[in-house]
Amino acid sequence: MKAIALVQPPHEPAMAGTFFGYLLGEGWDVQGFGAQEDVPDDVAAETEFILAALARVDASLIDRCRKLRLIQVPGHGFEHVDVEAARAAGVPVATVASSGAEAHTVAEWAILMAGAASRRLTEGHNALARGEFANVTLMQEGVFELAGKTIGIVGLGRIGREVAKRARGFDMKIVYHDAYRPGPDAELQLGAEYRELDELLREADVVTLHVPATGKTKALIGARELEMMKPEAILVNTSRGPVIDHAALAEALNTGAIFALTYRAGFGNDLTAFVVGHGVIELSCCFIAGGGGLLIGTAMLMPGNLSRADDGNAHGAFECRNNGRISDFGLQARILIGRGLDFIKPNGDVFPTYIVIQDPV
Repeated sequence: MKAIALVQPPHEPAMAGTFFGYLLGEGWDVQGFGAQEDVPDDVAAETEFILAALARVDASLIDRCRKLRLIQVPGHGFEHVDVEAARAAGVPVATVASSGAEAHTVAEWAILMAGAASRRLTEGHNALARGEFANVTLMQEGVFELAGKTIGIVGLGRIGREVAKRARGFDMKIVYHDAYRPGPDAELQLGAEYRELDELLREADVVTLHVPATGKTKALIGARELEMMKPEAILVNTSRGPVIDHAALAEALNTGAIFALTYRAGFGNDLTAFVVGHGVIELSCCFIAGGGGLLIGTAMLMPGNLSRADDGNAHGAFECRNNGRISDFGLQARILIGRGLDFIKPNGDVFPTYIVIQDPV
């Protein structure tokens, strides 16, 4: 089977081809490219599958892939894929569903980075590496414990709920905001109290974002929202880069409007422009960490879907129901009835996790 993998810098295209080829196993020929424009016409003409890892995929490539059977995103976000162009070509687009397999990993990252920022661990480490003992300086600049502080979770999906569980272990007060408020039983179980977003931003010592990138969430956190936050607040973002207005965020960090930022690298060129263009990586209050450990789990889930696609069963073979949350994307979404690492048909058959974003009609 012929496939191409599209990745963005700093990822090496040749390594991406090797990596995905290893995941898919024998019988797969995967070539890596840094952009759809780099794909030669003769390669595109024989391509049956596109692995779209953040790099743009639109009609300029889809129309050249006459044998294309599936566009698979090896993660959750799919805003880089022109879904309408795929629909027009009769090609399904699939992404790895948020099955919960990766939720604990992201939740751990969020809590750990909040703790590192609250204690200024990076600054302390760097000072010791220079031969300086900076305890007094760090105390004067401000450090605090997570215990007794308020964490505001924006997006109480699977990841947000895992964050809430871990925050309880740190004796934090938990408030949350979500467009789809769960029932009182869920709130009671998590020990979480609902807040409107503005109220949450004013109250929380740690604000952690766990929302998808959609038209509704673009620049969800902008200058207005950042001004509402406490000057000693920490902002944690494990969501897609565009949910924050980067120019406003850089201004808030440079002026001390918020205490610290922790950011998961891996969002592509928008994050690169933010880090480099605004110089935030130079700021001691900014913690940028690689997200590779978070991506491996989701990438490991997608080979099964490609194998099913080769058998003609990647979509349309299951009895599915719509999920209310996915309607925010404005697409025809079909999600298998799921539990744990697998999705389960009503008759009990089990299939590895995936979601079809759109199914051509």
